[in-house]
Amino acid sequence: MVDGSRPDALAYARLFEGAPDGPAILEDLIRRFGGSPYVRGGHDAERETLVRIGQRRPVDFILARINAAHGVPDDDQPSEDEDAR
Repeated sequence: MVDGSRPDALAYARLFEGAPDGPAILEDLIRRFGGSPYVRGGHDAERETLVRIGQRRPVDFILARINAAHGVPDDDQPSEDEDAR
């Protein structure tokens, strides 16, 4: 945001649902990073699972903010105060 404040949930909904390219960009992010993070196998698979979890987290956050804009609570997401850490 221009003034340095953090965008609220409605800003996420406007961007990803209301902007002309928003829905396509969100779908691309989900397709690229939103799949199952689990990789079966040994230590290398465990590392890849952790990488995928890290890649997925921003997509999950975006979806949670859009849901919050529509009044859908998400107990799995940290509060905005916890995000600042």
